[in-house]
Amino acid sequence: MTDCDFVAPPSGAPHCFEGPEKRLEIDFKANPDYPLGLRLVGKEQWQKMLDLAKCTIISQTSNDYFDSFVLSESSLFVYPTKVMLKTCGTTTLLRCIPLLLEYAQSFEMEVDYVVFSRKNFLFPRQQQFPHDSFPNETEYLNKFFDGDSFIYGPLNAEHWFLYVADYSKGEEAAARREFTLEIMMHRMDASVTPQFYRREGTGDHDKMPGIADLLPGSETDEFNFTPCGYSMNGLRDQAYWTIHVTPEDHCSYASFETNVSLVNPAKLNSLIHRVIGVFKPGVMTVSLFTSNKNNANPTIDLPGYVSRHRTVTEMQSCGAVTVWNFETEAIAKERSQPLLTRKSAWRSPYGRPREVRVVTEIIDSPSRPSDFEEIGMNLSRPGSPSSFSEGDRMEERESLDGDSLHAGMHAGMRETDSGSDNSDNELLCN
Repeated sequence: MTDCDFVAPPSGAPHCFEGPEKRLEIDFKANPDYPLGLRLVGKEQWQKMLDLAKCTIISQTSNDYFDSFVLSESSLFVYPTKVMLKTCGTTTLLRCIPLLLEYAQSFEMEVDYVVFSRKNFLFPRQQQFPHDSFPNETEYLNKFFDGDSFIYGPLNAEHWFLYVADYSKGEEAAARREFTLEIMMHRMDASVTPQFYRREGTGDHDKMPGIADLLPGSETDEFNFTPCGYSMNGLRDQAYWTIHVTPEDHCSYASFETNVSLVNPAKLNSLIHRVIGVFKPGVMTVSLFTSNKNNANPTIDLPGYVSRHRTVTEMQSCGAVTVWNFETEAIAKERSQPLLTRKSAWRSPYGRPREVRVVTEIIDSPSRPSDFEEIGMNLSRPGSPSSFSEGDRMEERESLDGDSLHAGMHAGMRETDSGSDNSDNELLCN
C-alpha cells in the first residue's frame, strides 16, 4: 500500500474512501496580552478556514485547556498557542495555512514550530493540489515556512512523510514538552469492521462500546456516519486523543492519535496493545514524536506482529521521531512465499494483482525527496522547472474538481461522484 499502488478504481469497483489523514500542527509563541490566544477565534471563523480544506464542523466540545471539533473529515484541536488539524479523504488541508496565519497575526503571535505529516495514500491520483505529491506539499509549505522534508520507510511498502520547520531557540526548545503517538492501521479483521456500520436506531452521537476505556477519565465526542464510518475526539485534561475509522473491507483503515504523555515504555506498550485489540489491523504504521531525545526509540513488543522496519531520527533542536511498520505474523509468512505462489499476495482492493514500479534501492533512513529522483519516483525537487508555477497548478486542479473521483464525508453522509474517467489505470508514484 504505497502512493504507487492505486490510482483510480476501475469501472464498477466498490466505493473507495481515502482513510489516511493529512496532519498539520502549528505552535505559536505566546503573547501575554492575549492569554486565550487562538481560543478567541470563533466557530464561524474556524469554519471559514475549514471551507478552504473542504470539510465541515459537526460538533464542538471544550474544557479548561482547549477546544475540540469533530469534522466531516477528521478533527481540529485548538489551544491558546497551538492548532492541530487532521483531515482525510480528498480534503485540501494545506490551503488553510494563509487564513490560520492571519488569525494568529491578529493576536500578534509568531510561529514557533510547524509539523506536517501523512502516511502514503491508497489512491493518490484522487488527491487535489497540493496533495497530489509530497514534493508539491513541500513546496507549498515552503511558501510560508523554512522547513525540511523527510520520508520514513520503504517506498514500495508502508511509508510516512514528514515536514518540520522549527523556529524555537535555546531555552524555548528545551522547555517544550511534546509527545505525540499515531497508530495508522490497515486491513482490519473482518470481525471488527461491521461494528462501524450504522445500524437501525443508532444515533449520530451514540457512544461506541469500549472506545472510552482506551484512555479512562476522558470526555469523548463521538459521531457515527451514514452508512458507515466513525470519528471520536477525546479530551483528557490538557491532552487530546482522536480516532477515525473507514470500515469498508476493500479499503479498511483506522487511526488513533494522542498527545497524552507516555514516556514510560510499559504504559506506551499497554496503550498500543489496547488500541490494536479493538481494531485488529493486519498492517500498521506507528509514529512517535518526543521532545525529549532520551525517550526516543522505545521497545514496542506486540505479540502476533512482526516489525518490518524501524527508523529513528534525532532532530537538531526539536526532539526525536521514531517510525515503525508492523504486520501480523500471518501476513509476514505469506510475504515470505514466492510471489507467484501466494494466494492473496498483496492484491489491490479490486482483486487485481498489485503493480509497482521497480525500485532499485532500499531506503532504511529518512531521506529528502530529491534523493529519489533517480530511482523511478516522480518526485520533483522544489523550485525545479518541473514543479508548479505560481497559481497555475492551483487553477488547474480546481478546474478538474468536477471530473475527478471524489469520496468524502459531508454532514454525516459519504458521497461518491462516479463521473470519473477510469480509462487511465497507469500506476504512478506520488
